Amino acid sequence: MVQGNKGFVHHEPSRFSLRHYQLAVAIAAILLIGQLGVASNVAFAAEPPTLSVNGEHLQTSHPVRIIEGRALAPIQDFAALTGGTVYFDPSSGLARYVSPTVRFVLISSRSEIMGVEHVQQPITPLAIENGNLLVPVRLMAEVFEWTIGWDSEKRAVLLDNVSVASNIVQQLNLEAEARTPAYVYDPTPEEMDLFLRLITAEAWGEGLEGKLGVAAVVINSILDPYFPNTMYDVIMQEGRFSPINDGSINAPILSTCREAAERALQGEDPTLGALYFYNPLIASPAGRAFHETLRFTVQIGNHRFSARP
Repeated sequence: MVQGNKGFVHHEPSRFSLRHYQLAVAIAAILLIGQLGVASNVAFAAEPPTLSVNGEHLQTSHPVRIIEGRALAPIQDFAALTGGTVYFDPSSGLARYVSPTVRFVLISSRSEIMGVEHVQQPITPLAIENGNLLVPVRLMAEVFEWTIGWDSEKRAVLLDNVSVASNIVQQLNLEAEARTPAYVYDPTPEEMDLFLRLITAEAWGEGLEGKLGVAAVVINSILDPYFPNTMYDVIMQEGRFSPINDGSINAPILSTCREAAERALQGEDPTLGALYFYNPLIASPAGRAFHETLRFTVQIGNHRFSARP
């Protein structure tokens, strides 16, 4: 409003400026509360879920992860629940699970499972964290034929019938101790004889670990989808092992080779998942050239072990 003499302008205090200020403060408060609410929800969502077994919380060796909408937990914890043993090589991503009732192989690099026909779902994703192989909880539920659920309020993955399964496995373990050890592969008597002869011929000058390394390559090859799936066919594969061609396969079997064979059949592998080996001191130029294209894993004695690139 303009008042007074001509040329003098007087401004009254604006009532709207105070209201605008109050409104701005209110909007800022609402936005702040909203941001706090979002932050709270994010923090809550970031909390890892838990694993419940028959109504009891299971303290896992590594936090349960949610990846692509699936809960993942360490495979070692499932082995502890079922009386099984896991042989896992982080460098190759190959895991073997052995128990009296279930045996299977997980290849994390290709997200494949071998040895359990009734499992239909895809097993991806897999994860390796701090040397732990994390596998989908639903996959393990299918493997062991357990029931699985989800408690959204407690953010817990629920597994049932594990105690029943564990009791059965424990009984089977007691019975198995009186029989034979659990094998990753069960050879026929003829295959076992051929296996021992190959270890003798290929590693006659090596120590026990060197003999075990040669044996492990045979087992790794059987379990690998790119090779035959029987011991006989792997050993007799054309051009694979030189003792088949030079006749040294018929040499007398060394006693230490039996221990190496037994340990390899139970999943022990000092080669870190190797599929090939050679002695660079006696290998042909062509042989050396071939092995140089592969991924070196370890050297044991005179043998260099390797896997596919």
